[in-house]
Amino acid sequence: MNHTSKHAQGFTLIEVLVSLLIFGVGVIGVTALTTQSQKITHQAYQSMLATWHLHDMMELIRANASEARGSNSYIRALDDDVPASPSCISTSNGCSPTLMAQYDLNQWLSTVAQELPTGSGAISKAADTYTLTLHWDGNRIGSGATSNCPNTADTDLTCQQLTFDL
Repeated sequence: MNHTSKHAQGFTLIEVLVSLLIFGVGVIGVTALTTQSQKITHQAYQSMLATWHLHDMMELIRANASEARGSNSYIRALDDDVPASPSCISTSNGCSPTLMAQYDLNQWLSTVAQELPTGSGAISKAADTYTLTLHWDGNRIGSGATSNCPNTADTDLTCQQLTFDL
């Protein structure tokens, strides 16, 4: 004689559905966590690129220190056009310090625009102290750069500055 009770015969449909619901909520949570992690990793990558580009430009200015001290060749606002690359780069005669500053700006700004979404840079000078500023659209919403740095919480632009003395 079989004396198994009705409850010991297996899972009911409701128990299976509740188990699937709990499993589904867990999978959605892991997916959201992974998505957020990728977003934060990408923001950190952009910040690392910006830091690298700021230090690269600082070294270019220091390498051309006589021009940087004696003129405003490196000064530019965020909305200024990228200067054309001088033709002396491709010649064996070399460039003057002024044209080298123009080339440095061209290369720096072109690279920043390629590697950071809507990336743009500005350089200001007070005596022999330079301030380099990079802006980019960290959330890729298509915003234009502003002059506010550091950025506030209500903007989607990201900004970094580097100040150094010659």
